[in-house]
Parts: sequence; structure tokens; C-alpha cells
Amino acid sequence: LQSGEGGEQQALLSGEGGEQALLSVEEGEQALLSEERGEQVLLSGEGGEQALLSGEGGEQALLSGEGGEQALLSGEGGEQALLSGEGGEQALLSGEEGEQALLSGEGGEQALLSGEEGEQALLSGEGGGEQALLSGEGGEQALLSGEGGEQALLSGEGSEQALLSGEEGEQALLSGERATLKYFVLPVHPLYGTHTQSTSQLSQGLKIFLYPVSSPSSTLIEVDLKGDINKGS
Repeated sequence: LQSGEGGEQQALLSGEGGEQALLSVEEGEQALLSEERGEQVLLSGEGGEQALLSGEGGEQALLSGEGGEQALLSGEGGEQALLSGEGGEQALLSGEEGEQALLSGEGGEQALLSGEEGEQALLSGEGGGEQALLSGEGGEQALLSGEGGEQALLSGEGSEQALLSGEEGEQALLSGERATLKYFVLPVHPLYGTHTQSTSQLSQGLKIFLYPVSSPSSTLIEVDLKGDINKGS
């Protein structure tokens, strides 16, 4: 993850107990390694089960597990394959039939659909660069990027997490305790939008508000860019 005009590099690591840490390094020490030929490696866990390699020829590989069950390969011919499981049950192939496709149109729209109901979608629009990654029936994971650079990553029922990035590059990794809640991530309230800070007030400090989908007007979780959490009604 590269962020900022100065080319700052950041890495998200996951250890034995599922701990997650957001590290920001100038020269890419420790987690994200960058060498003269542009190789980059992101390692997670003792055995380095996950690795992202980028070489001179543009080959890229994402390996997870001992047998390398998941691999993203990009060769000279532009072939791409995403394999999951021993038999490669899931594959993203760019071929003649194009059953599963990553599409890039004139306006930059991109969509990655997997499964009958299209459980996963990566959408990129023209104007605001909105992006959403949805996984599962309830869309438990969402990555939203608006005009102001707001970003939020929400994951699962038991381990709600939010990664917020504002104009000045402030970032906070938050892990909540609530279960079975799914959240809207909006700079304004879905029902009473005028009473919260708007994105035009970014210079005074951006605040993100998380609401339960079932009852947007209650159980407000206010998150500022310093990582402070204030819970109220």
C-alpha cells in the first residue's frame, strides 16, 4: 500500500494470533522490502505464507499456504489466473470466453464478479473514484474511497475493523467489540445528514461515523483521525 505524494510505504501484517499492525516506513524496511530491481515482498506469519513479488518482467505472484493454493500470475501475454484450493476451483482467466472477467472500460469502470450472485464486486467510477469490495451475502467487507480520500475497511461480524485515511494521510486501525452488526460508513448521517461534519470541513479534522444498518439513528460510533472512539446515542 503506497500512500502520499512522498511515496510513503505502508504494510499491514498479520501474526500468529491474528494481530494486525499498520506500519509506516520511509524506505520500506521490515515489512515491505523494495530493492533496486523493484522486487517487493509482503510477508505474513512465520513461514512467509503470503508473498507479493514484482520482478523485471512484471511477473506477480500471491502465494498463501504451504502449497501456494492462491496465485496471481501476470506474464508477458497478459494472462492472469487466481487459483484457490488444491484443484484451483476458482480461476480468473482473461481468455476468449471470459466467464469471469476483470473489465476496464473507457470511463475506468472495473468489475470483478465471482459466483452466481456476483458476491464480489470491485467498482471504480469516473468522478469520485468510489470503490467498493463486497464479500459474502451481507457485504461484510467494504472498501470505500471518496473524493476526500476517506477509506474504511469493515470486516466480519466479530472483528469490525476500520482503516481511515484523510487528506493529510492520517490513518487509524480500529477493532471493535460488537458482533453481528454491519455498518454504513458515511461522512454524514444517513437520516440527519446536516447535523454531522461534512467532507467540506476536512481542514478542521475529518470524522467518520459508523451506524448499525438496522437502526442508523442509534449506537453512534464517532471516529476521529487520531483513533479516539466516542460512543453515544
